[in-house]
Amino acid sequence: MLNVLRIYMKIKVLHILNNPSIGGIETFVYYLTKVQQNNPQLDISLLFSRPDGNLKEMFIATGVKCFFLNIKPFDLDINKYAAFKKISLDFDILHFHTFLPIRDLLASRSGSKRIFTQHSVDGIGRVTKKTDFLKRMMLRNFLNTKVDYVTYNSHYTKQFWKERGITNDHNQVVYNGVTFAADTAPKNSAEPILPVNKNHFVIGTSSRFIPWKRVDLLIRSFALFQAGKEDVTLLLVGDGTEMDNLKKLVKELNIENKVTFTGYTTNVTHYQSLMDVCVFPSTTEAFGLVAIECLYLGKPVLVFKDGGGITELIEKVEPENVVSDVNALAGAFDKYYQNRNLLSDEYRKKRKTFAEQFNMEITAEHFFNIYKEIL
Repeated sequence: MLNVLRIYMKIKVLHILNNPSIGGIETFVYYLTKVQQNNPQLDISLLFSRPDGNLKEMFIATGVKCFFLNIKPFDLDINKYAAFKKISLDFDILHFHTFLPIRDLLASRSGSKRIFTQHSVDGIGRVTKKTDFLKRMMLRNFLNTKVDYVTYNSHYTKQFWKERGITNDHNQVVYNGVTFAADTAPKNSAEPILPVNKNHFVIGTSSRFIPWKRVDLLIRSFALFQAGKEDVTLLLVGDGTEMDNLKKLVKELNIENKVTFTGYTTNVTHYQSLMDVCVFPSTTEAFGLVAIECLYLGKPVLVFKDGGGITELIEKVEPENVVSDVNALAGAFDKYYQNRNLLSDEYRKKRKTFAEQFNMEITAEHFFNIYKEIL
């Protein structure tokens, strides 16, 4: 009888995140909920455990109902959890994208079904805290005994957590979806656009400049590749804590005249469109959304063997673009430099066709089917 009623009733889903700040998880959920709004069988809302973040107004502007609380990790204020519980009781499904121990364990006492999407891994270079062991132990208990369904954004992510004790049999890999840009023109006309010589062979990346993204390896590879070539440019799009170190490295390698740093920009797709080859040298990536964005533009994407989920993606489309070290990466640059036919429409179409498998509409449909399955 309940299933019959579901045909005529909207499924009320509450997406639960930590805060409305810029990040891969938050951006993914933003675009996912925009697509889910178009499903007449879904009623979508968002709950953030923290009230502030630079994406807050963007989330509100979608028209999706947003709840903002102020719960910190291991917060002991019972009134905050009471507010969370009161909100959560009104939903059929609680879709968790992040883990806060006390908040989420309390949620397991509600009558709502619970799905947890594991977006990340504990990778090399990330800051560790004293409470990480306790949090991981509580997460393992939550996923194994309190959650109705677990999804992973790559097989790499699934295997990572399986090796760390996640045994919930109700699970599935649901690759992150992408909402592809309609065009590559600068979307922020008020922001200065740095000139890039279109007659040059342009190698580039778009990334947060933090240690585990390993942009320094890209710079070192480019330094090897560029020797004796005057028509090459390295385009580094982004900003972060490693910016000063990266600029210092460029200076030490005496390649300043061939390297362009854009700094923080909202015109990422525009700069990606100027690249002949895109490189993402990070380690232990859970997925690699930016790689899909560049493949959609028809660009070859180069990664390292230990890239995690992003390597999983490139192995499916151009496995020869997975390299082992700095020298091999420099060699891959030279291959494309010497063989421009590999940048032709034939190859561009192949990459774009592959990327289209990750359209957000497809991802939203996967989640909708899971929602129906667990109710």
